[in-house]
Amino acid sequence: VYTTLQTLTLDPSVTSHTYKITRCTYQGGLTLTSSSTSALINVHVIMEGVTAGAPIHLDANLNVAAGSSILIHDLQSTSNVYVNSAVNNGGSITVDSSFVTNSITFGITLNAATFAISNTTAMYIWWSSGFNINGIFSVTDTIVAATLLIEARNNTNGKYIVNRTSMTRFHLAGVFNPGSSFQVDQCNVTYTALTTPYSALI
Repeated sequence: VYTTLQTLTLDPSVTSHTYKITRCTYQGGLTLTSSSTSALINVHVIMEGVTAGAPIHLDANLNVAAGSSILIHDLQSTSNVYVNSAVNNGGSITVDSSFVTNSITFGITLNAATFAISNTTAMYIWWSSGFNINGIFSVTDTIVAATLLIEARNNTNGKYIVNRTSMTRFHLAGVFNPGSSFQVDQCNVTYTALTTPYSALI
């Protein structure tokens, strides 16, 4: 049990390596970062069975690329998950089978990469001012107690998939350039599905 904020710093010069964080309790939160913004190459971080009482933060120094991945599985959080990392060229970030009392919030750049949330419960899921270029963002088999917000500022051939998900409100905002696509299937929206006036779906 860690009562104060912990930081795990990855070294991009170490390639083809797997880090495992299993069955730990971070009452003070955990920040996952990198010693530089250089691409992580074939680096995998597996966070499984973690309990958190303060934010889990994947910070902006992380450049998850070239076959690298971050998997958050079976997280039990009474706080938030903040993702501010870049995901490039085959990298992926996944949040799976988790319970987050507050929000999963991200302002990531997806460039030929994937970000996926599945089998998870959260109060809010917010993509705020992200970029999606040839990337795939998906939310599947998930419960969003309040709002699913996707506010992507720049999309070129970006794909968005929301399947088998229940939410109170669904809010789509941003700019969707030619080649972008949005699929919503088998979802339950309790109150409102909003698209702001400056959203352009082509």
